[in-house]
Amino acid sequence: MLAFAPALAGAQNAKGPCPGSVGLDSALQEYVTKPDHKPRRKQDGAVPTVVDGSFTAVTVAQDFSRNAVTEGGAKFVILVGVVDTTGKLEPTSLAITESPYGVLSDAVCTATLQMEFDPATTGGRKVPAVYKERFTFRQVMGVVDPSRVRSHQ
Repeated sequence: MLAFAPALAGAQNAKGPCPGSVGLDSALQEYVTKPDHKPRRKQDGAVPTVVDGSFTAVTVAQDFSRNAVTEGGAKFVILVGVVDTTGKLEPTSLAITESPYGVLSDAVCTATLQMEFDPATTGGRKVPAVYKERFTFRQVMGVVDPSRVRSHQ
């Protein structure tokens, strides 16, 4: 467990608004509660990355079964925010509602600013709407060379 101490050090700030956010409540003034089509994330390659390499994001492409992820000690981060009409998450709306460690929350907050979405629609026009996603991470066992870990800047 000591090998993961740097990743676990940020555990006290795991939930709450992302940096620069005023929280979801302030962004909910003009969003659509029940759009005809909800916002959907595009497969743009933006993935949450833990800089010290102690955790890796589990993606659909890696094809992990729910049982394999659960048995492997998976950690979950839930992000909620508003996707605007341009297909971007409104930075002032982002909030982490579930997370075991601050380092995972930070990775999700950073990556989501680079993600692109198909905006929600109502009556054929684009509208802002709430988006919620659960990100799954697993701990990486062994030594990781930090120079080989991708970072979102």
